[in-house]
Amino acid sequence: MKLIGEAINSLEFHFQSKIASMIIRKEVFETVGAKDEDADGIINLARDINGVEVALLFKETEDGKVKIGFRSKDFVNVSDIAQEFGGGGHKRAAGATVAGAVENIKERVIESVIKAFSVV
Repeated sequence: MKLIGEAINSLEFHFQSKIASMIIRKEVFETVGAKDEDADGIINLARDINGVEVALLFKETEDGKVKIGFRSKDFVNVSDIAQEFGGGGHKRAAGATVAGAVENIKERVIESVIKAFSVV
């Protein structure tokens, strides 16, 4: 439950609230004794918000990387976006792992998602 609370506390909306993003920092995983897989499904909380087309979940890892989860409802192919960051998946669910600071990665990913809306 603490992971969910932390994710919801970090919830932000972008691009006329069509994009929702959340971050779970590595310290949170350590503090609550949770593993990466314990966060599975949290991204769906953001995707299920009315008006949100794309949900993003950024999870910091212990080795200085960020795992990105991408989910979409109807229009945006998140697999294409994940591929830009070395990942992959399906049209509506994808993922990638990127080295770097979560804030910088988040900014770059959101820019890519916004560009994807112009293709739709």
